[in-house]
Amino acid sequence: MQKNFSIFILSISILLIEFIPTKTFAQAGNLDSSFHFDGITGLTYWDTYGDTRAQSIAIQMDGKIVVAGFHKTGTYYAFALARYKTDGTLDSTFHSDGLVTTGFYASDSKAYSVAIQPDGKIVATGYCYHTVYGQNVFAVARYNTDGTLDATFNIDGMAFANFGSGDQNAYGVAVQADGKIVVAGTGTFNPTPVDNYICVARFTSTGSLDLTFSGNGLFSALTSGAGYDSYAFDVEIQLNQKILIAGSITSATGTKIAILRLDATGNFDNSFDANGVVTAQINNISSGANRMCLQPDQKILVVGGSNNKQMVMRFNTNGSIDSTFDADGYVLIDYGSTSNNGYDIALAPDGKIIPAGIMNPGGGNYDFALSRLNTDGSFDLSFSGDGKMTLSLSTLDDWCYGVAVQSDGKIVATGHSVSANLEGSFKTVRIISCATTFSTETASECLQYYWDQTQQTLTASGNYYVTYPNAEGCDSIITLNLTIYQLPNVSVTQTGNILTASLSGATYQWLDCNNNNDPIPGATNQTYVATTNGSYRVEITKNGCTDYSVCKTVTGVGINELPISDSEIQIYPNPTSGFINIQSENLLEKITVMDISGRKIFAEENISSKEISVDLSAFAEGIYLLQIVNVKGGIVFSKILKY
Repeated sequence: MQKNFSIFILSISILLIEFIPTKTFAQAGNLDSSFHFDGITGLTYWDTYGDTRAQSIAIQMDGKIVVAGFHKTGTYYAFALARYKTDGTLDSTFHSDGLVTTGFYASDSKAYSVAIQPDGKIVATGYCYHTVYGQNVFAVARYNTDGTLDATFNIDGMAFANFGSGDQNAYGVAVQADGKIVVAGTGTFNPTPVDNYICVARFTSTGSLDLTFSGNGLFSALTSGAGYDSYAFDVEIQLNQKILIAGSITSATGTKIAILRLDATGNFDNSFDANGVVTAQINNISSGANRMCLQPDQKILVVGGSNNKQMVMRFNTNGSIDSTFDADGYVLIDYGSTSNNGYDIALAPDGKIIPAGIMNPGGGNYDFALSRLNTDGSFDLSFSGDGKMTLSLSTLDDWCYGVAVQSDGKIVATGHSVSANLEGSFKTVRIISCATTFSTETASECLQYYWDQTQQTLTASGNYYVTYPNAEGCDSIITLNLTIYQLPNVSVTQTGNILTASLSGATYQWLDCNNNNDPIPGATNQTYVATTNGSYRVEITKNGCTDYSVCKTVTGVGINELPISDSEIQIYPNPTSGFINIQSENLLEKITVMDISGRKIFAEENISSKEISVDLSAFAEGIYLLQIVNVKGGIVFSKILKY
């Protein structure tokens, strides 16, 4: 079967050579057809009975997807939760039909945020109209994994927080490591003038207000100053258990992004921009934050809007703006529309950043609008071609309020579509994220390498790349780090009967050219000393490449074993178990001791004496070759037997 792929090599000169025409596979940013057939879910029986709007999304450890918002059940709004299986169908193990509604005091109740506890229980928060207080107050509901209210949470699964006179609404929820639940939102109190305050409540794991937090479990602050408003829309818990609140404040110069950090006891953390409060405005234009998320390094990402653009800003852990993020700390995203805003933000497993919200092309209807940014704030061009995508899910408005990322990198976004009668219905989509997969092969070969990924024979070292579609139909890039070795240098130098290969650090085998190139036993060193006249060559192997030298002819070799009485050289004792003594009628210049393969194991030069002793006691038993050179250039060889 013919494979589809593209391949190129990046050489030292940065030359790009494309061997096969590039084929474009399905890009990240496509709807996932394995999710409810077309990548879109959401029409439930609620739609038949009234207005239904999704506001938040969370993914369980088992991959199931929980969406929270509100649904109008006739007269009143109620908390509304849906749980989907990984294939996008409603989960019948969740309240039998995958849908749960919860009303508080037969009055309006709306959920704006949802979180999953480590034990799998589901926490939803928003507001309800409390008939006792006669106003809207913070409302929290906790559900068991089957969708029933958790009776261990404030007896009936529902808890409230009232900050005083004036309506209050909770927009964000987070669960601490100790199981305590932190809820953040806004309260409209009634001093003169009437101002909106940032409000934070902390509940124990059993649903009562936590009195170790700000004295009574409640924290409120008018960070904007009197006469202006302060809003909180999200909350996150840092690894050190400090509490971050994100929202906005109004001021004489317009709306500003606002981030607060509280310590674990509910007091301002003065190590966060000196007073626990950070505000920011982009180019002196009104800017606000709607949601946030924390990176693993604890840097803070917020999403919202500025100058009718979707806005993402990153802050360092001390509250300063992170200038390494797109050079100035923020990214403004324009989807080619007159109105853009960001309502949620999530991190992919590879650290990429996914802001989500809405766009309006001008005079038309709102659509889902999502982007994917690299960790430095630049657009990830592998996502939908330009890093941005929009989705029109109906003929009218489609509002995206929540986004989350699965462990496999797929993006799940939720919101609602508005029908002709202006009633909303849950809409959840899953988008192929295709975090491009990478793998590397390393190979080395002599002269050429056949790469089965491309069915090509490669003859040059370098980094080769091939792209295939992965299981999701997106790019899987395979890199080949290839080293091609050339044949070794096989030149040989000759001095008399001594042959030396020029190349060091290789494997050697000397061969007898006169005997069918048979290997000479033990002759495996860089230097070979021929003990008989003949013709010799060397086989050299390095980095898997083997080549042969030309044959070298050796003549004039004689092994001298003359009796002592017949020679000017006397060698004794021979055989020996230790020392041998050498006496000569002429001054000696050099002696060399070699093993039978010709490997030099001992040498002494510039002797200038007629006598010398050599200690062989440390040598193994066997036959050794002794080469003796006198000052007149005379050379004699002798075999020595060591026992």
